[in-house]
Amino acid sequence: RSPDAAFTLAFSIIMLHTDLHNSAIREDKKMKLEEFIRNNRKINEGEDFPRSLLEQIYASIKTEQIRMLYDPHSNPDGLELGESEGGGSLRG
Repeated sequence: RSPDAAFTLAFSIIMLHTDLHNSAIREDKKMKLEEFIRNNRKINEGEDFPRSLLEQIYASIKTEQIRMLYDPHSNPDGLELGESEGGGSLRG
C-alpha cells in the first residue's frame, strides 16, 4: 500500500536472510516462521501482509541464500574489483 511498507518488508527480508544464513547464529536461535510473521504485523499501513506471502518469502529465503554475483561485463569502467582508476588498489 505504501513505499514505507515496501521498505520495511525489504529490510525485514534482509534481516531474515542474515539470521537464517549466518553460521555464528545457533540453529535453535534462528528466526522461525511465526517470529517472521509476528515481526511483520501491521507494517502495511496498519494491516498485515497476507500470511501466504510471508510464508512464501520465509521458505524462499530459508531454502536459498541470496548471493551477489560479480559480472565483469557489467563493469563499464573496465576496472577489476578493488582497483581504482589510477591503477592502485582500493583495498588499502
